Amino acid sequence: MDDLAIEYLDLLEDGGHDDVVVIASSFGGWIAAEMAVRDRGRRISGLVLIDVIGPQIPGHPVGMPSVDDARLPAQMRANFANVFHYTARHPQGDPRLPHRVQRTAVPTLFIWGGDDRIVSLDYGRVYAARFPKAEFVVLPGIGHAPLMEAPERTLDLVADFLRA
Repeated sequence: MDDLAIEYLDLLEDGGHDDVVVIASSFGGWIAAEMAVRDRGRRISGLVLIDVIGPQIPGHPVGMPSVDDARLPAQMRANFANVFHYTARHPQGDPRLPHRVQRTAVPTLFIWGGDDRIVSLDYGRVYAARFPKAEFVVLPGIGHAPLMEAPERTLDLVADFLRA
């Protein structure tokens, strides 16, 4: 995970990108959080984290699906082989991540599906509470993939966050 975060930060630097808002969901949120923690160049100005995994939170296990798990939208199943590859070291999340994200100074919007069966609403709330500048929004009746299940509502929340 560290290598992915550093690689993406290097790409931002190499491209001369500043004032970047990183928008990520599920596994991508783990990478985005690691990027924010390591962003010494202060290129990241905000995070939008949508039903993310990443931290290991005692009492709140991640219901990591298998590649063929019916709980996942079909579009996500193909991507989970990669997720399993990168999470092999910490299959239930990184126990150190909740402590490290406390160092992030950027505004962070959490968008969470109220019916997510992969990562619970409580998991999301506990994780969001670790970020110094976090807002937590719940989408009732939505599962683990708000961008697929409720794209208009999700993108409206992102647009409002970007305007703030």
